[in-house]
Amino acid sequence: MTSNSLGDDLLGLDDFPFFELEMRKRSRSWEWRIGSRDGKAIMRGRARKRVVARYQATSALFLLLMNVSVAPRSRK
Repeated sequence: MTSNSLGDDLLGLDDFPFFELEMRKRSRSWEWRIGSRDGKAIMRGRARKRVVARYQATSALFLLLMNVSVAPRSRK
């Protein structure tokens, strides 16, 4: 059998951060929030139309994911 060197370098799911996107209707506007799994708000915003709020939220999530660095854990 041959060892898969690529498989040795893959990261587990525990190494990646997870984010939640939440949208709520507030009176005449839509409020969006991107948070971590433990409930801390990372980014938030508000827009009058739902489609605009959804676009802003997905854009913010994309920018957040582009800037998150995943450093591999040191192996002992």
